[in-house]
Amino acid sequence: MAPECPLADSLQGAKPRSCLAVRFGRGYRGGRDRAPLLTCGICGPLADAVSCEPLLVIGSILVNHPDPPAEDAHRRIRESVTQAAPVLANLRNLAIAEIRAATDALTGLPNNRAVQDTIKRMVAQAGRNLSPLSAALLDLDHFKRINDAYGHSRGDEVLAAVATVLRSSLRESDFVGRYGGEEFLLLLPDTGRDQAVVVAEKVRAAVAGLGLSEINQPVTASFGIAAIPDDAADGDTLIRAADRALYAAKGNGRNRVELFISPDRGQDAPRSNTGLRAK
Repeated sequence: MAPECPLADSLQGAKPRSCLAVRFGRGYRGGRDRAPLLTCGICGPLADAVSCEPLLVIGSILVNHPDPPAEDAHRRIRESVTQAAPVLANLRNLAIAEIRAATDALTGLPNNRAVQDTIKRMVAQAGRNLSPLSAALLDLDHFKRINDAYGHSRGDEVLAAVATVLRSSLRESDFVGRYGGEEFLLLLPDTGRDQAVVVAEKVRAAVAGLGLSEINQPVTASFGIAAIPDDAADGDTLIRAADRALYAAKGNGRNRVELFISPDRGQDAPRSNTGLRAK
């Protein structure tokens, strides 16, 4: 909406009940030559005549008239809104269903289905742009102990808290999803192996610094990193390489970041420790 539009200010922070048409479930007329008992919080300040017709469940249609419209114009507006409302409501419900089908209910992150779709899309984009793409697969350390000691409800709270930390620790262009159980996947576009280590160390430290009441066990995570094109050429190989690096991180003491080491690189390749890069 253009800043000079008269509705720009009234729509700021407006709620559905701010609209009288929505509140009363019937058409509202206001503006020039009309003095309604109640003034609409949205279109009330407009000097021109206004006609506002409520939709089913998703708001209203507001028409601003330079001159007061004839009754026939109001009838056409009502008929148009009546015909359009079910279609818009169905489209809204479809969009909500698609979002819910791709979202993990516990953490609010994309679920495994959405993760798989995003891997394909971001790998294809990296190939088109000839740019690197890093994957960081992380697993919460000794998570079973939390479930056993405090119950699954507390374990769910830990997963939700970790998800919040992951979202707040990444860039807008990065992706994080729940891979399964206590595993999460980070996809970092335009990010090579060395940069991915820096990002993963930041996230690892944020998870380790998570303070949860009534949980006397530290919450930490192990990370495995692989990248396209250095370690893989496709999504499946990328995730397998990151999983192997994650396995190494757990075997080397947990709460650490490990880079994938391919057999042809040998054992002298760089590797990341907890908070440090090994040379």
